[in-house]
Amino acid sequence: MAALAVCAIFVVAACGWVVKSGITMVMNAIETGNFSTIGNVPIKQGNGPPYIIALDAGHGGQDLGAEGIYTEVNVTEATTNALVSLLEQDANYVAVRCRQNGEGMSVAGRAEAANQAGAELFLSIHANFDETGTATGFECFPQTQASETHEQSLRFARLLATQMQQAGATLRGEAGVRYAFYEEDGNGGYTKVIQEESYEFDTDAQTFGVLEKTQCPAVLAEQCFLSNEGDAAAFASEEGCKAVAHAYYKAICEYFGTTPITG
Repeated sequence: MAALAVCAIFVVAACGWVVKSGITMVMNAIETGNFSTIGNVPIKQGNGPPYIIALDAGHGGQDLGAEGIYTEVNVTEATTNALVSLLEQDANYVAVRCRQNGEGMSVAGRAEAANQAGAELFLSIHANFDETGTATGFECFPQTQASETHEQSLRFARLLATQMQQAGATLRGEAGVRYAFYEEDGNGGYTKVIQEESYEFDTDAQTFGVLEKTQCPAVLAEQCFLSNEGDAAAFASEEGCKAVAHAYYKAICEYFGTTPITG
């Protein structure tokens, strides 16, 4: 019996991909004699916890992003800081910054940082701007159908939109999930085209470069409009950035099937 126990421990240690919650559920079933719940373990992505989450604070360095009621780079860094703090308190996750605060970074460099870290999920954090000051709401952009991780990316985008709506944000478009394409304009340049989630793909045009170059499910999120007082107060202020980070954190937890920490 002792030898069998040692063998079991060795196997578990060698198979680091075994999901923690699954192990707990099996142990509980052995203790109680009730094995009926084992099949209800949430489907996990990747190889099990801790999951590596790459976070890209949009803009940086000399690139300040949009200038509205708040400056975009300050909002993206504040939101990223708050989200890193949440993830660092949760043993299920390892947060990887694609760039440090105040640092500039190319699109390729951000994606490379995520890829080198072995990220299992990537979130690029941004905020929006509208010249009229009337536009409001949250929207996010998953990878397109040309990506091998499109379905996982789309699922994560939907979770982000749902959590932001529950946090009080309005959702832009059909349900806050949209696609962005850069199509040739015939003059040597490109035009940005936005399509709704229901769009039937008939183009091979590329989306945001950071989503194209990242080798895991990836989403770019625009958390609010910096040009709108109500949006900015709710989701770009110091407390607003924390609220957004908490919504993003809950979406990450739901994606991987873990229970969010409390407090």
